[in-house]
Amino acid sequence: MNLSLITAEPLAIRVHLFLALLAIALGLSQFWLRKGTWRHKIVGYFFVVFVASLSIASFFIKSLFPALGLGWLFFGFSPLHLLSIYVLYSLGQAMWAIKHGDVKTHERAMKGIFFYGIIVAGIFTLMPGRLLFRVFFGG
Repeated sequence: MNLSLITAEPLAIRVHLFLALLAIALGLSQFWLRKGTWRHKIVGYFFVVFVASLSIASFFIKSLFPALGLGWLFFGFSPLHLLSIYVLYSLGQAMWAIKHGDVKTHERAMKGIFFYGIIVAGIFTLMPGRLLFRVFFGG
């Protein structure tokens, strides 16, 4: 594992990675916390802030297509940025739902954010040639 590769990356990537790690930890803890308690709500508030921040930070990272020699395509944005849009929309939907007492919609949206916005997106960061692939597997 070569963590020095991370320190050489631009600030946006380092912030995004740090927020993602925090969101993973908080998201996992939410599965074990009793729903509706003050602990669940406080952890949830921080989760929402971290996930919204990491989604916004992703728009400052435009490195997938340039790595493929296609930096001009979509102004440097990649299909992964669609996940960020999905996450931001789902966060709004989840917050609106819980404010209006719709627990099922809130739960479904938050699980979708965690699975698609964090886990699936995280899997894409482990593709050969990407930063985390190089950190964990070299090359």
